[in-house]
Amino acid sequence: MVNFSFTSLFLTFSLGLAFLFSLGEIFSNPRGEKQNLLAFIFFLVGIFLTHAFLLTCKMIVFFPGLYLTHLPVSALMGPFLERYLLLAMGNPPQSKKILYLKTLPALGILLWMLPFYLSNGPEKISLLQNMQITGLPLFLKIPVLSAMGVMFAFLGSILSKLFMEVRYSVVYKDPRMLTILGVASFTLFILLYGFVSVLSGSARGLEGVGSLIGIFLCALYILRQGYPEFFLEVRKVVEEEKKYKASQLTSLNLEEIRENLENLFDREKIYLQEDLTLSYLAQKLKISTHQLSEYLNNELKKNFFQLLNEYRVQEAKQRIESDPQGVLLSIAYSSGFRSKSTFNDVFRKETGFTPSEYRSKIRKKKSK
Repeated sequence: MVNFSFTSLFLTFSLGLAFLFSLGEIFSNPRGEKQNLLAFIFFLVGIFLTHAFLLTCKMIVFFPGLYLTHLPVSALMGPFLERYLLLAMGNPPQSKKILYLKTLPALGILLWMLPFYLSNGPEKISLLQNMQITGLPLFLKIPVLSAMGVMFAFLGSILSKLFMEVRYSVVYKDPRMLTILGVASFTLFILLYGFVSVLSGSARGLEGVGSLIGIFLCALYILRQGYPEFFLEVRKVVEEEKKYKASQLTSLNLEEIRENLENLFDREKIYLQEDLTLSYLAQKLKISTHQLSEYLNNELKKNFFQLLNEYRVQEAKQRIESDPQGVLLSIAYSSGFRSKSTFNDVFRKETGFTPSEYRSKIRKKKSK
C-alpha cells in the first residue's frame, strides 16, 4: 500500500532539487570540467534520492526493477566527488585513466548485483515484504556495506588531502575551513547511520539516509546562494598554506625576528647607514638573506628597499620639522640617502611632496 508521509514529501523536494542543480550546472556559463562533474554528481544524487523516495512511500513495488539500483550509483559518487573537490581547491587534476580506475568498485558492485537486477519482479516484491521482518539478506548486505565503504574511503581521501595541507590552527580559526569540516562530519554521520542501520537490519535505514542527504542539499543550496565564492575562498586558504609549508620561515621564531628588526630600526636606527644592505641586515638578525626577504614580503608586505626608504623619509621629515632652515642636502645624507636625486624621488613617492615643498609647508605652519 502506498504511504505518503512527511519524509517521502521531503525526499520528493530533495530529489527535485538535486535534478534542478544538475540542470543548472549543465546550462551554466562559463562551463568547464568542474561544472560537468558537479552536474553528474547532482544527477547521481537525484537517482539515489529517487530510489529512497520509492522505497519510503512503498511505491517500489510498482517498479521492482529499480530496487537497489542506487548501490553502484552511490559507489560512483565517490571518485567524481573527490575529483570535483580537489579541482575546486586548486589541486592539479589526476589523469582520466586514474579516475576510471577509481570507478572499478562501482563496476564490481554492479556485477555482484547483476543477477539480482535480472531476477523477476515477484521475487523482488517477496524480498521487500520479508525484509520488514528479517532485514536485508547477507548477499545484499555485502554490496550495500561495500558502497558505503567506498564513499567513506573517498571522503577520507579528500579530507586527508585537504587538511594535511592546512595547519590545525588555521582550520579552527577560519570559518570557511570550519564549514568544510562540518560538512565532512555531517557526511560521515550519514554514512555511519546507514552502516549501523544495515547491520542492525533496520528497514528504515535508507529512508533516514535519504532524509539526511536532503537536508545536506538544502544546506548546500543556501551556501551556494549566500556565498557563491565559498570554494574560491577555501582555495585561497589552501594556497596560502602551501606557500607557508614551502617557506623557509617555518623553523624560525617570527615574533623574535619582528622584535629584533624593530630594535635595529627604531632604537639603533640602522637605516642611517647609507651602505646598509639586505645581507648585512640578515647577518645582524642571524638569518639568511632569503629568509629575511621572505619575512619582509610575507609578514610586512614590503621589500627591503621599501622598508628602508620608509624609515629614511620619516627621519628626514622629523629633521625638517625640527630645523626648517637646515640644508636639505645635509638632511638627506644624515637620513641615510646617498644622493640628492634619490632623496627627492623617494621623498616625493612617500609623501607626495618634494623635500623643498614639504619644508615650505612646515615653515608656513610655524610662522602662523
